[in-house]
Amino acid sequence: MNTTQTAALLVLFATLPPPLWAGFDARFVGVDLPGAVEAGQRFTVAVTFENRGASAWRENGGIGSIRLGARNPDNNTIWRGDNRVKLAPNEVIPPQVRMTKTFSFEVIAPPTPGTYGFQWQMLQEGGIGFFGDRPPVRYIRVTPSTTDYSIITVGNRPISIAQITNQGRRLLTGTGLYLICSKTGSDDPDTNYSSHQSADGIRMRNGRGENGPTFSFVFDRTIPGRLLVRAEIGPSDRVYRELNLAMDFDSLVMASYEFSPVQGNSHEEGCANDYRWINRLAGSFSSIRSPCPLAPDGVLIGHVGIARQNRPGWLKVSGAGIAATVTPDYSRTAHLHSAGFTNHPYTHNIGIGFGTLSKGETARIEFTLTLSR
Repeated sequence: MNTTQTAALLVLFATLPPPLWAGFDARFVGVDLPGAVEAGQRFTVAVTFENRGASAWRENGGIGSIRLGARNPDNNTIWRGDNRVKLAPNEVIPPQVRMTKTFSFEVIAPPTPGTYGFQWQMLQEGGIGFFGDRPPVRYIRVTPSTTDYSIITVGNRPISIAQITNQGRRLLTGTGLYLICSKTGSDDPDTNYSSHQSADGIRMRNGRGENGPTFSFVFDRTIPGRLLVRAEIGPSDRVYRELNLAMDFDSLVMASYEFSPVQGNSHEEGCANDYRWINRLAGSFSSIRSPCPLAPDGVLIGHVGIARQNRPGWLKVSGAGIAATVTPDYSRTAHLHSAGFTNHPYTHNIGIGFGTLSKGETARIEFTLTLSR
């Protein structure tokens, strides 16, 4: 190859666009994480890298995005369901100025005690993959949880709230409270109430991204009606889903009643109003006092009573002839994974499944049964 040909090739190479991976490099600065945690515990870690390459780091929503990715093994979901941690949409980590980026994110300890590796590295999505320093593997010891989940019952009130709090390791199986039913139909707070229970009614698979706890409601078939369901995940962000399920009730009822929303920050506040109820079959009217228990979030959307044997009918709060309505908050996509309805010969079964319920989180179901005329 003569000098002219060599010069031409050099010019050609100089004019070619750089490869997708050109200019990306990262120096590992450090990681902040505990040495031991309880099984199922939720905690925050921080991983810091310095951009020591020639290209900026950005999140563009797809191929070419610079992200933090899980390793050991690659793309694992040991610590969180999403094995990527992204930059903010408008965030830019510039090159050549020794700029560092600390990724602070929440993880959940595996449900099974043992020792697990923790390693995350910078990568380019859909491009070169992992690049720069690969941090040493840090090992975290996962110990058995000191407390199991607990079931918070609602006491002697004909209310329709089943609240399950996982205070320790992830919820596995257990018997819980699914539907509160009045034995006598009385609103007397001293009356005893029963609930339908099932040993596998609350279930959680120990999998990240798999179905979480499922609340199962089992109740006697009644006349045609609708069931309004709200589901919530806590402890702070409100995640609601509303489900309207057409029912084919065809046997004895009992009664249901619905209350308008009540504001209050304790079990007793906001309970002073009397509400009107209607017995559709008898055409009678009466007043009852709102029980108003278990409204720690300040909103009580409704109650359901299944009772009054041999007196089919229903009770519904009305205001100037207009029933109260509840608008759910759809501000977040939810952990709510599934909702099912099974029509058995003598009962109805409804199962509502959540995503992962971790230590300290609360899942709650509120539902209102509105029987048709």
